Amino acid sequence: MAHALRQVPREQVVIASKTYEPEGAVEHILAELGTDYLDILFVHCVGLSWADAARDCLRLWQQDKAQDRVRALGFSTHSARVAWLAAEWPEVEVLLVPVNASGICTPESGIEDGGVEEMLEAAQRAWEVGKGVVAMKVLGCGALAVDTEAAISFAARLPYVHSLCIGMRNLGEIEDNVRLLSLAERPRNAVQKGI
Repeated sequence: MAHALRQVPREQVVIASKTYEPEGAVEHILAELGTDYLDILFVHCVGLSWADAARDCLRLWQQDKAQDRVRALGFSTHSARVAWLAAEWPEVEVLLVPVNASGICTPESGIEDGGVEEMLEAAQRAWEVGKGVVAMKVLGCGALAVDTEAAISFAARLPYVHSLCIGMRNLGEIEDNVRLLSLAERPRNAVQKGI
């Protein structure tokens, strides 16, 4: 990643990273990538039992925001309940949540503390109050890759989803996903908001 970043103007790339470690994480990530700032930093895989501690991480990283080393902070979570909490917490500016019709989060499990509808409603609430929403698990850890077009279209058509995080293994998959995203119909209100 650091090598690739040297090939393009930094302002043309959005870098999101995630970590469990609050102390020293920003310095480590910046040094590893060879950049001066991160666009988004997530506390990774926040579960309900430690949501308050994860919120404290965001408070700790406020000093990095003040120094313009991080532009936005957020949570990545598989928990619908955590997504609902995060939607109301001012420290959370961006949510990274599973968005697929089947609610698949890992090969072994689905959305925690609720189902697909609860997660989608929490994501919509986050959007309504001005937070960014990044869809992950769009292909359901590969389980939905049998109909990639339908899976990508499902997430892309949601007006409250700003960005999709899609796993890709090779150039052919990258090209296919770019093509499918260009064909996916974005909702009119998403387009009007410049998304």
